[in-house]
Parts: sequence; structure tokens; C-alpha cells
Amino acid sequence: MNIWMGGSKVDGAVGMIVDEIIHSDADIIFLNELRDYQGENFISYMVKELNRRGYTFYGKNSPRLMSRKQSIRV
Repeated sequence: MNIWMGGSKVDGAVGMIVDEIIHSDADIIFLNELRDYQGENFISYMVKELNRRGYTFYGKNSPRLMSRKQSIRV
């Protein structure tokens, strides 16, 4: 998913990115053009936000992957 500058140039974009991840029902998500969000690693923020909405994902900033399964190295 290309999220153009981490969603920093469009109001509400980060919430929309979370919505699209949920809507996609994908097991593995690759994000590019990341930037920190509100001083936090973008992937860490997305994992927390998805978990807050009831969706379990795992991920780290490199290689910019998130997965529903922890067994996949992300």
C-alpha cells in the first residue's frame, strides 16, 4: 500500500489508512513512504491503532510489514 508521505499531507489520512487495512482483510500488509506519526514509529502506531479497533497485527518498522500472524518474521 503506497501511503504517500505517511499520510502526513492529508487531514485524517492515518485513520483512513487503518480503515483500508481493515477493509482489505489482508493477512500481510506492506507499507511504503513511511514517516513517524506524532513522534512514534509509524508501524508501531498502526499496530496499536488496529489492536485498539479489535484487529490483531504484528509488525516492526523494517522491512515495513505488518502481519496477522506473529510467526511470520516482520
